[in-house]
Amino acid sequence: IHPGVDWQRFQVAEDAVALKQARGLAHRKVILFVGRLARRKGVKEFIEHSLVDIVKQVPEVCFVVAGDNPTESLTEHEDVAAEIRQAIERHELSGYVRWFGAVSDAELVQLYALCDVVVLPVLDLHADVEGFGMVALEAAAAGKPVIATRCGGIPDAVEDRESGFLVEPGNCDCLTEAVVSLLKNPQIAAAMGQSGRQRAEKEFTWGSVVSRYEATF
Repeated sequence: IHPGVDWQRFQVAEDAVALKQARGLAHRKVILFVGRLARRKGVKEFIEHSLVDIVKQVPEVCFVVAGDNPTESLTEHEDVAAEIRQAIERHELSGYVRWFGAVSDAELVQLYALCDVVVLPVLDLHADVEGFGMVALEAAAAGKPVIATRCGGIPDAVEDRESGFLVEPGNCDCLTEAVVSLLKNPQIAAAMGQSGRQRAEKEFTWGSVVSRYEATF
């Protein structure tokens, strides 16, 4: 039984244009990543192997990162954030990345609202498997399409070519192509986002989750 989402929490009064303006992102196409910066999340690899090419095709793009190193993890002690900063500097992408660090719940909702697409470029690491794609479910509740790798529980949260795109782990070319496609075709992106929202409202409300537990017990 999958977790649920309070989809109504992700409906905001401000539109994306106003929210972007307030954060210095006016006229930018925003790719959003949300999550702890564990190595399996693949943020550094996305920057090195996808963002460098996305920038060439969509010069007005900005990659927004909401998250930081996992400070309370018992198993993850690497400074992945430092490696990401080095990758940004090495590829001269500082003008195309905005790092918000750990954000409040209210700000997270606004970041979902202002973004154009959400990415989950998770790596296929046998020693550290991705669980259910909760970020993908939150993005769907916000009406945003998700581009993710086919890892762990993510396929349960993203319907390929319906609410977003699923690509094979490590296939940076397909990941890049999917992101560029949605950034250049906002109508398709909006349709996928709407499909994801409808699914979240139908299948992933907490009421439906409770009903499944009751049926099981």
